[in-house]
Amino acid sequence: MRFKIETANYIQNWTNSIGNSLVKWVHYSVVAVLLFSGIAKIIDPLPLIKTLEATKIFSYISWGNEINIFIATTLPIFEIGLAFLLFLKIKLKVVLQLTLLLFTSFLLYSIYGYYLGLTNDCGCFGDIIKSEFGVGMIVRNLGFVLILVFLNSGRKRDYA
Repeated sequence: MRFKIETANYIQNWTNSIGNSLVKWVHYSVVAVLLFSGIAKIIDPLPLIKTLEATKIFSYISWGNEINIFIATTLPIFEIGLAFLLFLKIKLKVVLQLTLLLFTSFLLYSIYGYYLGLTNDCGCFGDIIKSEFGVGMIVRNLGFVLILVFLNSGRKRDYA
């Protein structure tokens, strides 16, 4: 009887260890994506600016071009800031929720671009990785949103 209990405890500990390792791996993968994306946009912000102009979200405002430049300037800083806060696990609950909000906005933006029929590069990763509007981009962004929902739900342990 004792052998069965010890074996069950060992299996449960092993399963928890694998689960914690997976959560940590996913967590740091999100950090890497945010860092890569932010740095790529800093290196070459033009694809993002062109995409913002193509969607014409702010074209009806007289200072719409300035808004596009502001977004292209602040978005990579915001992404890199979130990446560092996630990496250091500072205010993890708030930072994970902000990251989920960011990726949800990326998902909605990709759906909007697909709806408009855009086929150009979105500027998500500068000119380093091509990423055109389409079903693939929507699926990728949906995947990121689901990953962040998963991380937000498992945050209770803060990835012990």
